[in-house]
Amino acid sequence: MAYAKWLASACGGMVLCASTASGQQGTLVQVLVGGGAAGRGLGQAVASAGDVDGDGLDDLIAGFRYGSGSNAGTAEVFSGAGGPSLYMFTGKAAGDRFGQAVDGAGDVNADGYDDLVVGAVGEDANGLDSGAAYVYSGRDGQLLYAFAGDFARAHFGGAVSGAGDVNADGFADVVVGGQPDPNTPQPIGFARVFSGADGSVLFDFVGESSTSRLGGSVDAAGDVNGDGFADVLVGDWRDATTGNGAGSASVFSGADGSLLLRVFGDTANDRLGTVVAGVGDVDGDGRPDLLAASPWADGAVADLGLARVYSSQDGSVLHSVYGDAAFDFFGSAAAGVGDFDGDGVADFAVGAFADDDGGVNAGSVRVYSGADGSVLQRVDGDTSSDELGYSVAAAGDVSGDGGADFVVGAPNDDRGGGPGSGAALVFAGAAPANSVESYCTPGLNELGPGAAIGYLGSTSIAAGDFTLTVEGARPRSVGLFFFGADRQRVPFMKGVLCVARPRYRAGPQVHLDASGYGQLELGAARGRWAGRLLAAGSTWNFQFLYLDPPCRKHGPFNLSDAETVTFAP
Repeated sequence: MAYAKWLASACGGMVLCASTASGQQGTLVQVLVGGGAAGRGLGQAVASAGDVDGDGLDDLIAGFRYGSGSNAGTAEVFSGAGGPSLYMFTGKAAGDRFGQAVDGAGDVNADGYDDLVVGAVGEDANGLDSGAAYVYSGRDGQLLYAFAGDFARAHFGGAVSGAGDVNADGFADVVVGGQPDPNTPQPIGFARVFSGADGSVLFDFVGESSTSRLGGSVDAAGDVNGDGFADVLVGDWRDATTGNGAGSASVFSGADGSLLLRVFGDTANDRLGTVVAGVGDVDGDGRPDLLAASPWADGAVADLGLARVYSSQDGSVLHSVYGDAAFDFFGSAAAGVGDFDGDGVADFAVGAFADDDGGVNAGSVRVYSGADGSVLQRVDGDTSSDELGYSVAAAGDVSGDGGADFVVGAPNDDRGGGPGSGAALVFAGAAPANSVESYCTPGLNELGPGAAIGYLGSTSIAAGDFTLTVEGARPRSVGLFFFGADRQRVPFMKGVLCVARPRYRAGPQVHLDASGYGQLELGAARGRWAGRLLAAGSTWNFQFLYLDPPCRKHGPFNLSDAETVTFAP
């Protein structure tokens, strides 16, 4: 009789349900240098590309300051698994400045692969510098959409971002900003949201005055009001509501385009909204919050630079952080970086590309705690003119340990093959702590105290290396791991059944060695046995059942102790 069948019959009322269901925090884990040509300036823009190649690790996209001698521009996609180039996209003509803005677009065409969006602010399709934005497939690099600016000098594509699923149709959408010249027929800044399903325009957000520069920065805000639609964050660095050029940042509804929230700079010429970013839930109210920054905002001295985190619910200030010195351009880049320190609160990073602490214009980036605003990590450029911090972004989990990594661009770094070749540096976030608790009592067997369950690897779903182990079971026997959501303590055969119904098999049967040891790599087994049940944030109780004859009095089976495991992202 097959093992699974005689196991089920011998266990009586016990049912096992077959289901179809790194680096240390802050360490440098990757350096991306692109093609290596002098003066190319890799790192002008950086972003997470999502998992483009489907290998379970997040990938990266970077734009070059000078993608070619003609400034046509280039954007390159790098694998998170060691940094090899996956795709290279190039502007059509001289002066296109393709790659000045880049981002992961999410799964635009719903094919299971994350896609990419790239701006070409100097493209001339509808007149000089009308601009454009391109969406590419992460699956094969093919062009999915091309969105052109409407008129000359619209500078469309100077800001691009994945927007999330704005209209809740199952397709990720994108948002693109335009910054027309003041002397154009339409001098007012704007941002446009495009459908991932068919490329149609979902919303046009236009500034409210002739001086507005709405759309100078854009980002996904997340579902700010909890209505099931992803909302959009747009900056306007010339908003004059609280002073000429004081600036603002606005959250617009993905459901109907209405204004949900607007926050303003403190005084004239602060230019708040030069950078905007969705930062996740900083204040623990269950809704994502927002960041707005400006390198020209005033602090203790003029032009000190500011990044400010606001509650998305009422606009209250959660954190305000300032640069060290005037004209460091602190706040010229900023981003939410996820839970970098592993404390359960979303964190954020701010760049200052002209910071002089590591040398003149060596640059710097600081990661701040979302919990209390303290500095979690500071990285300085190590050579004058590196301009580290010119761009910064969440990197997802590049290192594969379940932590929230970040990437920072240094477009004038020399390590890629000559002066100004540029680089993008990836730093590891804190790997999630293993959350495993042992409980229950094993049944005695011929080896003595009984079988003990354990584990190897981490509890990170992304890492995929969690391995269940058992030792002290009957040598050269067979058994299986099983799991369930609830605990119990019920005598069963020679041991104690510690997992309540419903119970699920964690994988195929395990053959124990001469010492009574066996193991099951759960990451490898998940796809077949438990892929629909084991997920980040879930908690399960595991136990091992094994053959332990003779069985005349107590039956042929015995049980290990049990452990409770909480899985991390």
